Amino acid sequence: MSALSFLRQLIRRSDQCSPLVAESVALSVPPTDAPEESVSGREFHDAEDLIGSTFVLVYRNAKGEESTRRVTLRGIADAAGDAAVCLRCWCHERNAFRSFRSDRVVRVIDLDGEVHLPARFFADLLAGVVAAAPVPAWDGHLPPVPAPVIDQPAPHRAEPPGHAQRRVARDGIRVLVGLSRSDGWMAPEEVEVILDYIAARADLDGIATTEADRVALTPYLRRMYPQSTVMDECLTRLDAEAAEARRLFTRAAIRLVEADGVQSPEEFALLLDLGDRVRSA
Repeated sequence: MSALSFLRQLIRRSDQCSPLVAESVALSVPPTDAPEESVSGREFHDAEDLIGSTFVLVYRNAKGEESTRRVTLRGIADAAGDAAVCLRCWCHERNAFRSFRSDRVVRVIDLDGEVHLPARFFADLLAGVVAAAPVPAWDGHLPPVPAPVIDQPAPHRAEPPGHAQRRVARDGIRVLVGLSRSDGWMAPEEVEVILDYIAARADLDGIATTEADRVALTPYLRRMYPQSTVMDECLTRLDAEAAEARRLFTRAAIRLVEADGVQSPEEFALLLDLGDRVRSA
């Protein structure tokens, strides 16, 4: 079996079970809920950098019913008029797609139990992705953001930390995260391996990676659960990259397989095959 074929097999394992969540998080859903929440006429689009982001939503629907559920982001509908940004997600509690209005989110909880105010969480998550902020930036601790001046050009804003690196390393990130999650959990050592790969891959494109970029990329990686259905495309594009880029990815994959200190016979064969790919690239 080739290295790419075995990588595909390992990555598919991460699709076969729902994400683990901290014991402090009590999951619950109402007896029934509608698949859609006020999204009539709204068009969802893919935000490639964010698709696969996984977290827990504490959500209050139009009936006032509150739920706590694990969701994986699959699409985003921009704010339109008075309508808030909507998130199209795979709900792991319903095992089905559900849509959520961002202005009805009570709290966002990372899978490790860290709790976020929705305004700050979505402002960070969706920065530069959607047409308008998903919820008002006022969260009780920050001064309200003034309304923009109409018909005047918006001031130039620097790209948020980590975004340039995510863009150039997207395919490698997805495959490496999928590989790290093939055993059900992403260890801190594996996060560091992927961060090192991102920095090295960005450097090939002349993009420097600062400590602020690494800090911003860490929760992004921890929330990512890429679909195995996109892995073939990612692997194909990675295999078509320049030799040095292929070497960087292959070395990172080797480090991931070695990170936990235990290799199955299949993983050992994968290491040998990946090593051959490094030497021939």
